[in-house]
Amino acid sequence: ASECPDCQVIGWDAMPNLIEAASSSQKRGNLSFETWDYVRTTCPQRHACSALVTCFGVDFPISREPAHCSLDAQSLRTLGHYKKMHELMRHYFRGWRTAIRDNGSLYAVLRIPSEVLFIATVDAAHDEGWHLVLDSYESLSCGDESFPAMTFRAVSAQPHSVEVIRSLWSRRAFQESFAKEIQDS
Repeated sequence: ASECPDCQVIGWDAMPNLIEAASSSQKRGNLSFETWDYVRTTCPQRHACSALVTCFGVDFPISREPAHCSLDAQSLRTLGHYKKMHELMRHYFRGWRTAIRDNGSLYAVLRIPSEVLFIATVDAAHDEGWHLVLDSYESLSCGDESFPAMTFRAVSAQPHSVEVIRSLWSRRAFQESFAKEIQDS
């Protein structure tokens, strides 16, 4: 809000105590905080935003399914874990889509623990009217963890193939391994 004084900035969270704390600690004319559970309801400022930022705004359940999967890219979408995570992520992307104007952007940094969940996330976004902007994908490092940083656009487009999505995940995994090796040497 301080960097964009001509913009109206709204902070949303599902937890009223966080909204109350943020509201009492930040006083700017162009900044407000509101309670919104984006998994269960539509945005109170429906289609009012041109950009939305979420960092770690998803709590992924721990999977008890085996971590291994087929190397056949197309079979990944048939896995039970993929299907569960795809449905879970659709709720998030559906809610976020209600906040954004057509052609608006969602900037998301998510703690995604597996390739299957990454593919399910990108597919769920597409199914709810988002398109992953491939050339904006980055891997952000924090300590010994890294997180995919993605930009989605609220546009209608062809879905990305599993191979394309997988290549982003593989690039991230390579970057992590390379960074760790340099750090250890």
